Amino acid sequence: PTITRPLIASERPKSLQDNPLAIDPELPNIPQAIPRLPDGEEFRPGQSPLPEEISNRSDDPRKVQKSLQSFLEATSLEERKSFLTPESLSKPSTSSSILAGPIPPATSTFILNVLKDQEEQRTDFFYVVTWNGKNNSPVKPMTVELHQWPGSDPVQLQTEAFLQFYNKALFKYAAQPQDKPEKFFVIAECIPRCFETDLVNDHKTKATLKLGSYPNDPDPVNAYFDQTGDIMTKLKTYRNGLPLRKAVPLSIILNWSDEQANGKRYLELIKIESFDWHP
Repeated sequence: PTITRPLIASERPKSLQDNPLAIDPELPNIPQAIPRLPDGEEFRPGQSPLPEEISNRSDDPRKVQKSLQSFLEATSLEERKSFLTPESLSKPSTSSSILAGPIPPATSTFILNVLKDQEEQRTDFFYVVTWNGKNNSPVKPMTVELHQWPGSDPVQLQTEAFLQFYNKALFKYAAQPQDKPEKFFVIAECIPRCFETDLVNDHKTKATLKLGSYPNDPDPVNAYFDQTGDIMTKLKTYRNGLPLRKAVPLSIILNWSDEQANGKRYLELIKIESFDWHP
């Protein structure tokens, strides 16, 4: 079946690290982007065949996961070239980034969801990748997206999002007040209230967007916005209504608030650019 945006599974990665397809019968609300195995059955390589509608699809998430593994195990930018867009390769910053050399080995990768953009005919594959925090690798899991257009091969990586998460760009921006807005790729959850009574002016009129690197991130960055403004309207009306508290991929613009009388500033959600990680 085809899933339209914005949907993404909201399970905690730690409960699914041993399942390469992240099919969990205890989570009945996972969007059916990938057909489930029969209840009680688990995927075991070489033992349990996948349903035909999974194994014979051109967008088989296992094949894309192998591409992700090849990307992660590459040792140079040249080896990763086929996974990168021309725009990414043209940026001088790419050749000096983590992508130009070996990346510390990941301890686990698994599929999070497959989303289809009907307008652009693009399929987005979301995976969660975990490292052990050694050699400057991420301490906690991060979401990685690969995308594919009909007939395109191989799949390509959303490079900007990968580098932002790997380099902890959002958390560095949130560590201390900045004087300019910035764009970020996030996995976000909306809470229609604000509980920061001592931090946010007019907190009763604000909502909270919890920003993390994967669904149910236990250490999110919080940004605030008006409960009744255009952003909330967009959240509620996009694709016939987005369930609040659903973890979704977003491209957003953040800014730090003006300094207040108590000397504290907080992150403001200025704009939702898109309900995916593409322009």
